[in-house]
Amino acid sequence: MKTLPPFRHHLKFVPFVVCIMGISGISSPAQARTPPVISSPEPEFDFGEARSGRIITHTFVLENNGGGILEIGTVRTSCGCTASDVASREIVAGESTTLTVELDLKGRTGPQTQRITVHSNDRTQPQYTLTLKGNAVASVDISPRTLNFQQINPASPPTGKITIRGTTDEALEILSVDNTMDRTELRLETVEAGREYHLFITPKDVEGQGNFNDIVEIKTDDKDVPLTRCIVMWQILPKVSVAPRMLTLPISRGSDKVNRFIMVRPGEDLPEDLEITGVTWAGRDVETRINNTGNFGWRIELRDITPDMSMNGEEVEIQTNVAGFETLKVPVRIIRP
Repeated sequence: MKTLPPFRHHLKFVPFVVCIMGISGISSPAQARTPPVISSPEPEFDFGEARSGRIITHTFVLENNGGGILEIGTVRTSCGCTASDVASREIVAGESTTLTVELDLKGRTGPQTQRITVHSNDRTQPQYTLTLKGNAVASVDISPRTLNFQQINPASPPTGKITIRGTTDEALEILSVDNTMDRTELRLETVEAGREYHLFITPKDVEGQGNFNDIVEIKTDDKDVPLTRCIVMWQILPKVSVAPRMLTLPISRGSDKVNRFIMVRPGEDLPEDLEITGVTWAGRDVETRINNTGNFGWRIELRDITPDMSMNGEEVEIQTNVAGFETLKVPVRIIRP
């Protein structure tokens, strides 16, 4: 009987491999390393034209077009613009949030540009700018707001005009016009009832020379522009001017003598040629030289003055041939350096 060889089991190990296909909701390492990027589909909004006194409201959209989490920090606005809090301070990749801003147009006219700065953890642009712009149109147009006559002749004062015009379909009524200093004559004329008016302004005959002004108040029935103040300015030059108006002399420790000059000029409406007939300084022996320079007026030189405190408050008197300006007085002031 033949013996059979022993039975041997030949086993081969087959490894078990599990493949994990992308599981939804788990970010890839590349995406996690991508920094957040702030952006807006409309970073600039133009509201067009709007009446003064209105409040413009607009909502901006802020997006995270990068990876990670976009963190919104401080939101700052330029003058006159306010911003409410963003809807969410943290924006994951691919998501967005909103930011609402308001612009009060009260008292504003003409082009308006307001900027909103959003601070975030976007390293490339940590300060992201949004812009709100447009044109504010006053429901009442008053022009000019400042009426400057410059130099005038009080004997024949000029007349200026301020135009008051409604810019909407609503009728405009002028309730009153007045001046606060009573230095001007006012006359209101209706060009088109409910639409346009002209206010004529003439400076009154006031005493003295120099710079003058008045404030004209215009009241209307418009709720946005109930009161407007306009400034009226003019200048009356003297028939004869003196410069300087005060003679200032310094006292020194020694007995140093000084020279001083005084210019006397005729005004444009002086009816006669100006002449200096004399210069006196009561109680003082001061050498005086008088020279007619022609277009620049008369030049008076006071020579070899030894200043002392007793001169303080005295006056240098200049005599002219002009009626009403026969004696011009220049006060003396003594100072210690």
